[in-house]
Amino acid sequence: MRQRLGLGAFFLLCFCVALMLNMPVSHVLGQIEMPDNIAISGVKGTLFDGNINRLVVNRVQVDDLNYSFRAECLLGLEVCYDLAADQGQGRVIAGPIDQSIELDGFEINYPLENLAAFADKMLIRPSGELQVFINHLNMRQQKLSQLDARVIWKQGGIVGEPIELGDYELRITPTSQGYQFALKDLDALLTVDGKGQLKANGQYTANINIQTQPGLNQSIKSALEFVAKKNGLNRYDIRRNGNLPNQVLNHLSF
Repeated sequence: MRQRLGLGAFFLLCFCVALMLNMPVSHVLGQIEMPDNIAISGVKGTLFDGNINRLVVNRVQVDDLNYSFRAECLLGLEVCYDLAADQGQGRVIAGPIDQSIELDGFEINYPLENLAAFADKMLIRPSGELQVFINHLNMRQQKLSQLDARVIWKQGGIVGEPIELGDYELRITPTSQGYQFALKDLDALLTVDGKGQLKANGQYTANINIQTQPGLNQSIKSALEFVAKKNGLNRYDIRRNGNLPNQVLNHLSF
């Protein structure tokens, strides 16, 4: 009798799990109050796999996002999804116990004109495309705790100017005291060599050396002088140091 009851309870549990996994995800989202900075539209599928027509996080838009559940992660008490969209792909891992979110192996391509909402107040608006490679990103309790990534500015230019500056790479790697940054050109029109550091207490430094080629468009030189100091013939440098605002530092965890 006990064996039958145990077997019946097991099958009932399996039935409930199967029912949840095959429930339309739109029904689930309808019961969740989304944060103001997240908007989801055009959802099809189940909790197991499906498609999101449009996802907007902090005004950054992702279109045609496919997601697929990885059941093996449940063995480690985690929830994992493989993601693939028009802009790229990667894996997200959520830990309900420690309230962590991890991004691994992400590769995202994003036209800069899609980030126009962030550039409204900029005197100089960049053009081109961003390629973002996230080797590992970890957030715990909505705070960034680890980041290892690089960003490539492809076909860099300035809106309204018919000139291409080339490609540039920014690499971010963790250290024992915080993060270090390295900026360089990838055989581009501007020769760039820069380094920076962000410490756990919010102190940051940035030292960037820029060398231009003779005969460079005068409008590009004028744009450089907005952000850099001229330091000799065809040479500019950027020296910055200070402390991050508390509202930014509060989102970081070291």
